[in-house]
Formats: sequence, structure tokens, C-alpha cells
Amino acid sequence: MGFSVESRISEIYADAEARRVLEKYFPKLTRTPSFQMTFGMSFRTLSRFSQWGLSPEQLAAADEELRAIR
Repeated sequence: MGFSVESRISEIYADAEARRVLEKYFPKLTRTPSFQMTFGMSFRTLSRFSQWGLSPEQLAAADEELRAIR
């Protein structure tokens, strides 16, 4: 299964290596009460929320890291 910023949060979270990328860019996400509400969103969609403040460069770096997972 390949990952990218288009992958859903639930798919990313289910894989240990991809989860590390998720937690790197969204360090407090898994500890928020509404975490499960993000499962249907893509990494890209989640990055658009202002509280995460991901820059286009960070999103591109995350995409590269996710795509490198085999």
C-alpha cells in the first residue's frame, strides 16, 4: 500500500511507519478528543486547518516521507 498526503488519516494511522510521519507533522493530533473525527480526511485536508499551520514546504516534505514508505 502506498501513502501520500492524499491518503486518509485512518490509513496512515493504521501503519506504524506512516503514523510516525503523521505524528511528526501533527504532534498533538492523536491526543485531541476529536482525533477520530479526522479519520475520513486526507493528510492534505487536515493540513489546511489553521491550528496545524503546515506550510506548503512542510506538506511537500510530508508527502515525500509518506511516499518513501513501502
